[in-house]
Amino acid sequence: MMNPIEQPVIDAQWTKLQLERNLTRVLNTNVCNKVLTALKSPNADFENIAEMLKGDPYVATRVVGIANVVRRHDGVPIQSLQRAVQVLGLRQVTNLMLSVMLTGPMLSAEGELPRRKDLWRWVIACGVANNYLARLTGEQTNDNPDHLVGGLVLGIGSIVLWAGLGQQYHRILGSRLRPMTLNRRERMDLNVIHTQVSQWTLQAMECPDSMMVGINSLLAGRQDESYLRYRSVEVLGARIAGLDASDASAWLADGLPRLGINLRTIEDNLGNLRSELRQIGKVFEVDLGTWESQKAFQQKIMVESGQALAALIVDHLTLSESLGLAG
Repeated sequence: MMNPIEQPVIDAQWTKLQLERNLTRVLNTNVCNKVLTALKSPNADFENIAEMLKGDPYVATRVVGIANVVRRHDGVPIQSLQRAVQVLGLRQVTNLMLSVMLTGPMLSAEGELPRRKDLWRWVIACGVANNYLARLTGEQTNDNPDHLVGGLVLGIGSIVLWAGLGQQYHRILGSRLRPMTLNRRERMDLNVIHTQVSQWTLQAMECPDSMMVGINSLLAGRQDESYLRYRSVEVLGARIAGLDASDASAWLADGLPRLGINLRTIEDNLGNLRSELRQIGKVFEVDLGTWESQKAFQQKIMVESGQALAALIVDHLTLSESLGLAG
C-alpha cells in the first residue's frame, strides 16, 4: 500500500519544474530570455541591453541596486539603468540577472514558513562572505559582483527546496537553521543536499560555468584548497547571519589560517559585513503582495529614476552605513 505522503524524487527534472512553476510569479520571462540571448551576442551593446531590461522592472531595479552596492566606494550613486550596465559590464550583468531571476521568484513562493528569513539571510551572507574572502586573498582587485554572485548561488538550492517542499523542508531545518549540519540533515531525509540542487538549478538556467566553480568544488569534496575556500564561505556566511555562532567560529578558527586569513580580521569586520548583508538583502528581497499591488505603477516609470532607486532598493540609513557616513 502506497504511503499517502509520497516522498518526491528530487533530481534535475524536479528542480527544473520548481523553476518553471515560480519564475513567472514576478518576472517577465519573455523579456528576461530575450535579454540573456542578446547578452550572448558578440555585438551586444550596453545601451540596447539597458533598454531591453526596462521591460522587466523587477530585474532591472535590482541590477541597479547591486551596481550601487558593488561600486559604493566610488561615492557617486548610480541612478540609471544605462549607467549600471555600462559600469558593470555585460558579462557581470549576465551573472547578476541570473542570480536575481533565481532568487526573487523562489522567495515569493506561496506560504510563510518559519526559518524562511534565516535561510534567506544565510544565502545572501554567503555572497557577502565570498566577496570579502576574495578581497582578503587578493582575488578581488576591483569592485564587481562576480564573487558576490559566486557565493550567493552556493545556497540557492536550499531556496529551491524550501519553495518546492514547504513544510517538509521546514521540518528538516528544525526549530533553528543550523547551516553547519544542514547537509547531513538533508541527506538523511531527502537523499540529496542543497548544493546538488544548486548545481541542477544553475544548469537548468544555462548559467555560465564560472558561476558554478564553488558549487563544483563543494560537490567534489576533495578536501583541497578550493573545497576549503568555499566551505569557509558557507561557514562565514553562517557567522555573518548570526547562525551557528559558536560552531561557526570554532570551524573558522581552524579553517581560515589554512587559507592565510586571520580570524581576528574577520571578527573585527563583522559589523561591516552585517551592514552589507542588510543592504544587499534589501535589494533582493521581495514581498509578492506588495510587488503585485505596485506593478502597474512601476511599469509606468523609468527604471533608472532616483525615485525607484530610493523606494525599492536602499533606505538612507543603510546607504549611509555602506558609504561609511554613519556617525
